[in-house]
Amino acid sequence: MLQLIRDHTQGIFVWTVIVLIIAAFATFGLSSYLSGSSKNIAIKVNGEEISSTEYTRAYRATEQRIQKQMGPQFDAAMLPPEMIRNQVVEELISRTLIDQLIDDIGLVASRQQVLDYLHQIPDFQDASGQFSPERYREILAQSRLTTEGYEASVARELVQSQLRSGLMATGFVTLAEARNYLSLVQESRSLGLLLIPADSGEFSISDEEIQQYYETNRASFMEPERVRLAYIDLDVQKMASQVDIDEAELHRYYQDNIGQFMEGEEERQARQILVTVSSARPDAEALARAQELRERILKGEDFGAVAREASDDPVTGPLGGDLGMLNRSSALVDKTLLEAIFSLPPGQVSEPVRSAFGYHLIRVDKVRPPKIKSFASVRAQILEHLRLQAVEKNFDELVQQLDQTAYDNPDSLEPAAEEIGRPIEESDWIVRNQPPEGILGHPRVQQAAFSEDVLAGKNSDLLELSDTHFMILRVREHQAAKQKPLEDVREQIVAQLKREKRAERAFAAAEAALAKLQGGEAPDQVARELAGASWVRNARVGRQDPPAAIPADVIATAFSLPPPAERQVSYRAIRRPGGAAAVVAVYAVMAPEQLKETELAVLRSQMSQFAGMLSFQRVIQHLREQAEVSINIQKDDDL
Repeated sequence: MLQLIRDHTQGIFVWTVIVLIIAAFATFGLSSYLSGSSKNIAIKVNGEEISSTEYTRAYRATEQRIQKQMGPQFDAAMLPPEMIRNQVVEELISRTLIDQLIDDIGLVASRQQVLDYLHQIPDFQDASGQFSPERYREILAQSRLTTEGYEASVARELVQSQLRSGLMATGFVTLAEARNYLSLVQESRSLGLLLIPADSGEFSISDEEIQQYYETNRASFMEPERVRLAYIDLDVQKMASQVDIDEAELHRYYQDNIGQFMEGEEERQARQILVTVSSARPDAEALARAQELRERILKGEDFGAVAREASDDPVTGPLGGDLGMLNRSSALVDKTLLEAIFSLPPGQVSEPVRSAFGYHLIRVDKVRPPKIKSFASVRAQILEHLRLQAVEKNFDELVQQLDQTAYDNPDSLEPAAEEIGRPIEESDWIVRNQPPEGILGHPRVQQAAFSEDVLAGKNSDLLELSDTHFMILRVREHQAAKQKPLEDVREQIVAQLKREKRAERAFAAAEAALAKLQGGEAPDQVARELAGASWVRNARVGRQDPPAAIPADVIATAFSLPPPAERQVSYRAIRRPGGAAAVVAVYAVMAPEQLKETELAVLRSQMSQFAGMLSFQRVIQHLREQAEVSINIQKDDDL
């Protein structure tokens, strides 16, 4: 199978990890594949259709996944819709191409592989950790999935994983390649740095220079497009905070649901008598012995005394069978035994209970119920629950009414606000591509606010910002982008031109100093001739752990210079941030003294994995290059 794929690919395999994959996907762009296909079909891949519904579902899932992963650090400005759209489109296309390849080469997952995978999923297991067909069917029913459909998707995922693993297993890096790379990473260099500050002199800037800079950089001097919005916001959390709940209702809920407000777990003190099953005592004989002991206890003998006399458990037997206080998650007691203990009425002797060790007789001596939390400690929790309950009861209906009324009255939000009894809120100015903090900075709000229809005076479509947050908006004021007058930006231009001239003068000084150094003049003498300049010599600077005092841009230049010839020096003049400049000198390149074999082995393994990733990505790239793809993403498919 791998040879078949290799026969259809050429050259070096190309892979990049997930962040770079997204960037690579973006380089394809969407424009080359756009077509006028059916409105209900978002993407076609070699004739196979991906519906707009499937695309929208994938878009929302990706958006929510990124927001969840970033958590409090999430910034809508970092997540423009175009970026998500490109990523989702390419993922859907790649997934379809892989599926088509799997079908072409005849890869399948067996029924047993699917069952083995399902049996490993904790959600489908019972309390004993075994696969439960009843729980499996119940969870699928709750998710509105059929067993046939779900198992088909599992089979497909397993095959995709097999293909991916097979390709990635082909990665191979020689020991020499790993050694060369590690030598390069651990290389050190002997450096000299001539640091030249930005020129502090004054410069006169002419009107002609100002005008020319303004004309050349007109795009930099624009008043950005901006809007002020009117919107109706349906947010379950915000609406719930406005609901009043009577104090009597809070107390009534507390009393009616007291079981929800327990602190800790129920604990039980129990005793046991163990009759082991072994080759010397078969199962039937052990069961008969357990039943005989139970009869003795039922006739009046003390449980503890019988346990001390007859229990085969060397730990609890001498203690009269005492297991101590247990809760449902106690790890030292067999799960089967725990289930029996917590289902047995106190004081009653159980029937023989079979475990992996043999047969047990159990008696519960004491039950310690969980502590009930006070009303005061859970009042806020109950209030939040009842508020949410009150809002959620009619929330779906409100959302539908908002959507329909705003659609029927596209030129105003007032009919919709009156219909659902919610206020029309107003925003301050919102600048295109500069989302504000809060919900108005959400990517869907930004996309809708500057969409063609909304800017033309129409209500937006219903925006689903989360499962419990919806919005419809319209523009109440719009200012198009416009050119700033020269007089408003004159001082800004003058300051920029002065910065540029200072930087050019510093770099010219660096180039002049470079010529002197190459001519044989002493570095410290060259530095003394330049105002504010300094010469620093570093005998050994490592690529991985350079001194903090050496700027990163200088380090990057130093390790990009070619190694100097014998008794020579490699030089380069560079521009530096803030208008400064420098001359970087490399006197010698030193290889690491000795490579550690352990580091070499780890690196080789990592490089081989990376090479395997190359194999898989090259297949995707080749399939994409050969595929017939058309994309017809509608403006509202992301919403």
